[in-house]
Amino acid sequence: MFISPRPSSLVAKRDVTGLLSRLITADGLDCMVLAGLIEFLRQGGQITDLRSFDRLMEKQKAKFRFPPFGTDTTLGAGNIVGLLKIYRPWEGKAMPFSALVVGE
Repeated sequence: MFISPRPSSLVAKRDVTGLLSRLITADGLDCMVLAGLIEFLRQGGQITDLRSFDRLMEKQKAKFRFPPFGTDTTLGAGNIVGLLKIYRPWEGKAMPFSALVVGE
C-alpha cells in the first residue's frame, strides 16, 4: 500500500509539488467528501447503509465537486468509505487535527 510522505518530510526535502498535492488532497476532503457525507446524512442516509448513497444523493452529487481533482470527479460511496477508514482507527476518541489533515 502506498503511504504518502508526511508534510514535515516534504518541507525538509523542499518538495513543493508533493506538499501542494498533500494540501490539495486534504482540502478536497473538506470541500467534497466531508460536505457530501453531511448532506447524505441530512437526506436520511446512514453510515451503516452506504448502498443507499447513490439513490439518496443522485441529484446532489454534482454539487460536491472539487476542481483540483478533475472535472469528471464526482462524489461516490467509495469516497465516504475512504473517509470512514480514516476515522475508524480512533475508535470514538478525539482525532488530532494533524492526523486528519497532514497525517502526522
